[in-house]
Amino acid sequence: MKNIKLFSITFSLLLAMIFIWNSCTKQEAIVPNDTKYTLENFKKAVYEAEKKYQHNTSVLEPRSITSCFSPDSLECNGDFDFLGRDSAIVNVYNNCKAKVVYDLYRCWEANDNPPAQPVVIFTFYFDNFTAEPIEGECDSVLVLWKDLIENGEYDEFMESSETFLRDAQKATELYVVNDFFGYVGGFFKCGDANTTLSSEFYTANCYQVYLKIWLKGGLFEFDIKTEQCGESCCKSTTLYCVKQDGSIFVSDPVIEQVGDCEPVLNGGGPGRGYFPIGDCHHDCN
Repeated sequence: MKNIKLFSITFSLLLAMIFIWNSCTKQEAIVPNDTKYTLENFKKAVYEAEKKYQHNTSVLEPRSITSCFSPDSLECNGDFDFLGRDSAIVNVYNNCKAKVVYDLYRCWEANDNPPAQPVVIFTFYFDNFTAEPIEGECDSVLVLWKDLIENGEYDEFMESSETFLRDAQKATELYVVNDFFGYVGGFFKCGDANTTLSSEFYTANCYQVYLKIWLKGGLFEFDIKTEQCGESCCKSTTLYCVKQDGSIFVSDPVIEQVGDCEPVLNGGGPGRGYFPIGDCHHDCN
């Protein structure tokens, strides 16, 4: 069985938005309630939380040919940093783990006047995201995809794979935020108007999927590749805070399309034997 990598293209354009807070998860956060809320203590906590990241701009190159995210377009008036290209194993579903890889940036802006009530706005940015179901730990998804492709049900495969990608994205965001809250959760308590933590995830919605199938030793084999076919992306923004019981509150994401997906001619596919399935344009929701 072939592992399938789903590539999502990322893009950045800051827009004003209204946040809707009406959902939560049961993920637990380690909340340092005994930490005095000062800007200096917050800086120390962020430093500890970010020690594990590479902080190495050299990994920005080479970038995915389908990436349309530009850090230079972010309007960060505070402390901006590229934390590095990270990988993790996340639980997408109860019976499904996936390997995810992503570039992670962050910006935080603060105003400590008055010092007793510093205002902090913290944002994570995700780019260059891939997600791959792990064979042996996500067989329910892999078997479903194999059956759909083998039976020629390509529309159903596209729907299932795009759902998996969106769910893997949510699991990745929560993985990063949950780890971060282990250090700074006490500074982002729900109901505190002085602090805001959000994530922005930039993904493609203008790409063509190509499929190649063959028999090997009498067994059905296949491979999936994607190519950019236009200029358009989706931005998903989510807010987080820590509830009194230590669980993490997660807002419903606000999703918007940036640009118009107007398909353009490309090189005709990734190579011999591949044929296109689905459309170039993919809905953001």
